[in-house]
Amino acid sequence: CRLCVVEIEGMRGYPTACTVPALDGMVVRTETEALQKLRREILALILSEHPYTCLVCERRDRCTDFQGTIRKAAVTTGCQYCPKNGMCDLQKIAQYVGLKEIPYPIAYRGLPVERNDPYFDRDYNLCILCGRCVRVCQEVRLVGALAFTQRGSKTLVGTAFGRPHTETECEFCGACVDVCPTGALAERRSKWEGPATAVIPSICPYCSVGCTLDLHVKGNRLIRTTPNEAGVVNEGQACVHGRFRVVEMVDSHERLTVPLIRKDGRLVPASWEEALQLVADQLAQTPPDAFALLASAMRTNEEHYILQKFARVAMHSHNVDFPTSLSQGAEAIELIQMARWTEKPAIKDIEQVSRLLVIGADLNETHPLLALQVRRALRRGARLIALDIRQTRLTRQADLWLQPAVASDHVVLTAMMKVILEEGLGEVRLRNAHSQAMAEFQAARSGLSWQAIEAITGVSRHMLTEAARLWASGGPGIILFGSGVTRHPCALNTVRAIYNLALLTGDSSRPGAGVLFVPGEANFIGAYDMGLCPAMLPGYVPVTDGQGRARFEQAWGCPLPDRPGLAHAKILQEIETGQIKTLYLVGEVPSHERLGKLEFLVIQDTLRRPAQAFAHVVLPATTFAESAGTFTNLEGRIQWLQPAIPPPGNARAGWAIPCQIAQKLGLTGFDFEGPEQIMGEIARLVPGYGTDGPQTKEDKRWAKEPSPSVLRPFGGL
Repeated sequence: CRLCVVEIEGMRGYPTACTVPALDGMVVRTETEALQKLRREILALILSEHPYTCLVCERRDRCTDFQGTIRKAAVTTGCQYCPKNGMCDLQKIAQYVGLKEIPYPIAYRGLPVERNDPYFDRDYNLCILCGRCVRVCQEVRLVGALAFTQRGSKTLVGTAFGRPHTETECEFCGACVDVCPTGALAERRSKWEGPATAVIPSICPYCSVGCTLDLHVKGNRLIRTTPNEAGVVNEGQACVHGRFRVVEMVDSHERLTVPLIRKDGRLVPASWEEALQLVADQLAQTPPDAFALLASAMRTNEEHYILQKFARVAMHSHNVDFPTSLSQGAEAIELIQMARWTEKPAIKDIEQVSRLLVIGADLNETHPLLALQVRRALRRGARLIALDIRQTRLTRQADLWLQPAVASDHVVLTAMMKVILEEGLGEVRLRNAHSQAMAEFQAARSGLSWQAIEAITGVSRHMLTEAARLWASGGPGIILFGSGVTRHPCALNTVRAIYNLALLTGDSSRPGAGVLFVPGEANFIGAYDMGLCPAMLPGYVPVTDGQGRARFEQAWGCPLPDRPGLAHAKILQEIETGQIKTLYLVGEVPSHERLGKLEFLVIQDTLRRPAQAFAHVVLPATTFAESAGTFTNLEGRIQWLQPAIPPPGNARAGWAIPCQIAQKLGLTGFDFEGPEQIMGEIARLVPGYGTDGPQTKEDKRWAKEPSPSVLRPFGGL
């Protein structure tokens, strides 16, 4: 668009600042009269194809009589009717350069508004061909769904062959909408909402990356979200979930706003007092073995902590879990301990590595910001090995795609280690924590023939050897593994093999490759940290550990069972057989049809869902946008939330609801006044949470403005 022209000493003409690299000693002038005159001419040429009247009108700040008039000189104009009014860069630039009139003939394109994409409209009558959307798509997001089409005066921005974005590689990240300086690209849901009255930073609740979002609020409503440019994790980028779907969830017509209780076979509104008393009376009659609690990993640490404490103190039951947990029972302890390996890399490290191994994770679908980091690494020349039975976008980008038989991932990794050791490609650096696993590997390797490996995995020796050599080629490396590994019965074997392979190869700066576990839900790691697991108390203390259990018995003032509880799959089975009679459900479960077998079902949730057809009591809870608390992302980074809008109707904070039920049961230790007090108790009991978080109710600074997210290793492993 050439509006950023500058004068550079010793350089002819007026170069654009956005295309000239800065050099030491360069003298740049940005605001001379000649530059401003040139910018006025350039802007006038741009506006000759753009509805401009209100941009240059002398009464634009005092116009009241004709604000309702949208037809002037036979064209639609007037910034009141532009979706970017109050947020348009042209409004700012016209005032900055002092543009008063347009001396050129006016020619409007008269193009129809394109509405065939799911989240935003494209009105190229308002496009000034600045190229921002094209550059951000190609150079920042590395997708390339947008480009300049046609030539000369017919030039437009669009997709190849004019196809809808749904038929391209577009990820609907919204980056093009965010950088558009006009109303050419406009988010459909908030198109006519206008500027926000407040912008409050928070954390996206969808996946475990932990992106910082700006919540745009107007009239106590969340109208849009945008990525926070200072976000430590996402650095001003977002995905389709954070950019568009958050508002759909928070401002949904399906929000629960009042408690519901079942009367005469129907759920009817009730007061909080009536609903809580009904729950307390029923729970008081429920034996520990007949009770279970299933929660969602998208809740805050404070809510997770209170929920598991409620189950263990109020109901004397370890039957606590969440539907997407590691379902291997006692093996989950070892799995999550390895996943929280204290030397794991940060998300930012991904784009700097020389080699990548991705196992059981479709990052473009589940964690688009990690997929972006992978694309950046590939652009820098990194080599990628994808190990996945599915064909995904990532497997198409990989240098080598290994497609092994089901349940044979650990054999593939063992074969790669076999090649590395036999050919001397890596340096073996073992740790005490992994020496037993390596000993098991050495024993397995000695009796594992290539014929057996090929028969088990379905992958040829040539492919496995090539993968091993590529992985051992040197330079920093990272292994990423996701739920395709952890939700499989062979998960423990595969995860052990992943960490052993990581330890085999490294460089002078790192004693092995980095490993990142990529769970799905936003607070998956935090759920385990807080003890939302049938086999572990908060801080990864096994319930069978008498000494560790005694610490919590003393802190909570009650004895705890010494046997692990039931995992979520077993809980659903016990509901089917009638052994579990009462369930406290926070969120949703996949097999909700089984819930009809329960004698009593209490659901704490934010939205109306199918499972509520079987509920006896439904308790409305707040979302992340209405709550204070913390999330823990996949790096172990503790991130602070603050409320941006008031709760709808009579919805209450998720941590407060079980506390109020416990008080109805006559229990002590649940009289918290806010999440900062809960974090104080967490800090005393869970290693890694007591360094930087607020520990007393007087320290409420983070409830007003969030502290920077804190990244630290977990001290208990």
